[in-house]
Amino acid sequence: MAYKAQELLSSRFSRVVHTLDSGSVRDSDIVVTGLHEYLDLVHDRVLRFTSFRSLTLTSLMSGINGILYGDLSGVCLVGVDPGKTVGIGIIFRGDIVGTRKFVDFDRMVEWLRNELRLLDFEELIIRIGSGGSEYNEPIVDLLFKEFGSVGRLEIVNETNTSKRVEGRSRHEEAALRIAQRYGVELG
Repeated sequence: MAYKAQELLSSRFSRVVHTLDSGSVRDSDIVVTGLHEYLDLVHDRVLRFTSFRSLTLTSLMSGINGILYGDLSGVCLVGVDPGKTVGIGIIFRGDIVGTRKFVDFDRMVEWLRNELRLLDFEELIIRIGSGGSEYNEPIVDLLFKEFGSVGRLEIVNETNTSKRVEGRSRHEEAALRIAQRYGVELG
């Protein structure tokens, strides 16, 4: 997993280092290491995990997002994969708290409203994928009408987000990937 994370993140952000060669760590690097390893390392961007066995891609991304973008503890991220079938993914405090897929847009909004009521978030960011052609506009309109006053809506480039993962539909997985990308805010 460390190699996959390194490949994914190094291509988009800073270089992600999971092993150390003295003198090879740059200021822009993110170092991922065990809790008791490299205690003498003086670097601002170190993620220490108690056990690499407990390391998941979600916990890794949460830690990296915290380093790159600050504390996300009060932020609720919602990803929307638009289309005839809409995927929804909710990430709160770095954890996946819900995913669903819908063909009925009104049921989608109702489900999302009910799920968000259960979360004590400080900031709501709804990120909508740029694909979905004729389905984007009605979805954006519904979400803006329902959540525009309580959260921020963004359009996100959804290229390469539809990868199937066991246990979730490709729409739900795409929504989770969309939630973790930065986009252009809708006004």
